[in-house]
Amino acid sequence: MRRRSRLRGNYYAANRVGTTITLRAIASDIFNYTAESDGYFPPEETENFRLAAYRSPYGHPKSGPDFVYEYQDQMHAPLPPAVVIAFDAAQVEQAAPDDAIDFLAGDGSILDTKKSAWDARLAASAQALAKSAREP
Repeated sequence: MRRRSRLRGNYYAANRVGTTITLRAIASDIFNYTAESDGYFPPEETENFRLAAYRSPYGHPKSGPDFVYEYQDQMHAPLPPAVVIAFDAAQVEQAAPDDAIDFLAGDGSILDTKKSAWDARLAASAQALAKSAREP
């Protein structure tokens, strides 16, 4: 039993590295777009930004794309770091409650939170995004 747990830990750790690398590539695409578009984030699909092109190291999630992009209409940089921009849906599905979920934050950094706190993180993200939309 102990061996199986250690193997799962190694598998999860290796896939976290893959997810972080992919989130950095997504961040590069998104922030290059914002630099060329007066600070506006790309809509879900553009000629130069196709989230469907990215694959999760965890495999495909049960439904939906591998990576989720939390785009809101007229989303504009800078965003607070509390905003979740993108995450690996398969990682969220497969994580145990104490495992970390990696995500692209509003300031372009890659952060993580425990799976047990993921729903609260998404709720806080929605509140931070709504607050930043109201501010000039």
